[in-house]
Amino acid sequence: ATVKEPARRGVAAVKADPMPFSQIWAYIKEHWKVYFLIMGGYGCTSISIYGILGWTSTFYNRVHGLSGSDGLAYAGILIGTAAIVGGVIGSFTGGVLADWLESKGDKDAKTRVLLIGCIGLIPPGILAPLMPTPELAATVLAFSFLFGSIATGPTGSLVQIITPVRMRAQMGAIYQMALNLVGLGLGPTFVAVMTDFVFADPMMVGYSLIASVIVFDGLAVLLTFLGFRHYRNVRDHVAAAASAA
Repeated sequence: ATVKEPARRGVAAVKADPMPFSQIWAYIKEHWKVYFLIMGGYGCTSISIYGILGWTSTFYNRVHGLSGSDGLAYAGILIGTAAIVGGVIGSFTGGVLADWLESKGDKDAKTRVLLIGCIGLIPPGILAPLMPTPELAATVLAFSFLFGSIATGPTGSLVQIITPVRMRAQMGAIYQMALNLVGLGLGPTFVAVMTDFVFADPMMVGYSLIASVIVFDGLAVLLTFLGFRHYRNVRDHVAAAASAA
């Protein structure tokens, strides 16, 4: 409502038929490494965050004794406050940090912010379930939401940067669909499987949350780190093609 629609320039200013999906798919296959590494890295962080969202209230109920309507309502207030405070601060911080790094000449700023988010998720994800009180757990949990959201803007933006102009809307839709399907599908399920079949104890749900963070955020760090070189190559290729056009 408050952002003025920008004037279209270059190829985007020319009215054209929608890009066939076959061409989009061909481009994805040609540059599959960068999409797999960048989207996979951020997707792994969403797995741990969806696991936290799906099971933290149950953790509070089982481990901290927040049961009944009043206890569950209090757990919801704690989790919601942590999500709002951490999520809002993280979202703004990520964008500001990426812009600041780019103003200093860092062409990898958006990928670097994603890597910071992947690394930053690990300490609070491990510590929150180990806190002695639900209030302390929620305080630490706020940092999970902060680092989980810090790359929201930069990662969505860098996916657009490595995609030609006429494919960007479709690629944005594919990115959002994959991110949510993978995160929502695997996150809560992994925690449940660990609790029921690995630890085989409902009271160990906190350690299942820790395992999820270690596995998926550790994988996110690895994938994002490996994605730097591929991101640079494809970014420069797309920029050169746009300049030529």
